[in-house]
Amino acid sequence: MNYKKQKHEKLRLRDWAFDDQPICKIQKIGVKSLTNAELISILLGGSSNDSSLETARLMISDAKNNLCEISRSSMSSLMKYEGIGKMKAAIIVAAFELGKREQSSEAIARNKICNSKD
Repeated sequence: MNYKKQKHEKLRLRDWAFDDQPICKIQKIGVKSLTNAELISILLGGSSNDSSLETARLMISDAKNNLCEISRSSMSSLMKYEGIGKMKAAIIVAAFELGKREQSSEAIARNKICNSKD
């Protein structure tokens, strides 16, 4: 048998059904419902040549499904992925840095409301 490779167009996030797009999922069912790849794809914002979700999946796969490995990435290593330039690499690095800082900070104590007098 003679098999020919078929060229498939990559589907960009903006071409997905609205309800399947990560930002819509956040609004409808919450941010915790998104996969790590969907969260990273939001940071990437998509590109004209490739789906940001495919790029995010590749990044996660290269990091052996370990977000900590991605969080340690330099801007230059992130820029090796197609569609990631200085700005998108900086966004990813900044997002992980914010996560690290949030983990090291203490939550503000809030008054608990138990009844109408509180």
